[in-house]
Amino acid sequence: MLLSVILPLLLAQATLAQASSAPQLPPEWKATAVVNRGQYLRYERQEADGTQSTLSATKQHCDCMPSELVSQLTTVFASLPKAAMTHETVSVCGSQAEHLIVTGVAGGSARNNIDAYAFRKNGDLYVMTYTFKAAAPAADADAALLMLCAA
Repeated sequence: MLLSVILPLLLAQATLAQASSAPQLPPEWKATAVVNRGQYLRYERQEADGTQSTLSATKQHCDCMPSELVSQLTTVFASLPKAAMTHETVSVCGSQAEHLIVTGVAGGSARNNIDAYAFRKNGDLYVMTYTFKAAAPAADADAALLMLCAA
């Protein structure tokens, strides 16, 4: 009997805690269901040209290094004829992060350009990604992506 009273209260508290930890992004970014293992946040926005952009954050407990991830991605994208890449090391979410932007690969419904930050924190690998079809990342989208640090 007591469990039937307490369980709904605990579930409600967990839902409230989850909702309060979600960052407040600009209203054009709509929270959507996560679609990949390890993904804990996902937002989508309809662009003026009719395409859809996505912001997402993933977390994986592993010994993975952000530099290794970027190296592997760079190898894959370098094989695509029109891919253009920029890579830099920056400070994000209180950690040193690898920042990779890949453009020139968007096409069809399945291929997108990416703007990604990868970093380690508390023994976990975090990857925050913005996918888009435009020729270059939108500055406001990159700023919204960095707001995912709050989660």
